[in-house]
Amino acid sequence: MIRRRRRSIEKLILVWDSLPFLLKGTLVTLELTFLLLALGLLVGIPLALGQVYGGKGVAIFSSIYEQIFRSIPALVLLFLFFFGLSLLGL
Repeated sequence: MIRRRRRSIEKLILVWDSLPFLLKGTLVTLELTFLLLALGLLVGIPLALGQVYGGKGVAIFSSIYEQIFRSIPALVLLFLFFFGLSLLGL
């Protein structure tokens, strides 16, 4: 019983010591979320307007772009951008 309680306290201390790193990671996650939301709106709204109100060429381009990015799983896109950009030296 005492050993179990000691292990629980040690785990709690470990979590407490890791809290600044967890909070920093949460902040980075929120920053990326809002940045990518804004980027998605900046790209998505013109594409949607192009599909609805644009000419035939713009509508076809918008539809092809949409279908490509909707059909590829998000994890594959993440790997593609991560490793592709690192290969380009960015």
